[in-house]
Amino acid sequence: MVGFAWGYQMELNAEASSYLEAPRIHEGLHGTYFYIDEVALLLPYRRKGIGKNLVQAITQDKEKGRVLLRTLHKSPMEKLVEGMCGTIVQHISEGRVIMVM
Repeated sequence: MVGFAWGYQMELNAEASSYLEAPRIHEGLHGTYFYIDEVALLLPYRRKGIGKNLVQAITQDKEKGRVLLRTLHKSPMEKLVEGMCGTIVQHISEGRVIMVM
């Protein structure tokens, strides 16, 4: 195994906003989202398209605009998601962002 990705369905409400450390995000985004909780790859396998393949695999049957994730601003993950038409919807604490794709 060289990496993994996982996530789950989440109802975006006040409790989820607190969990995501994204105050009031539920006021602008409503309903159920697929939340990408984690994507990880061993260093030698990064920048080879494997991360993108993992993200595509777990989101392939998800509605466009209904996938949510939290990542570091200006990180490789942010760049990967932007390349997949994802956008930042909120800047949060400690240089992190919430993105939707």
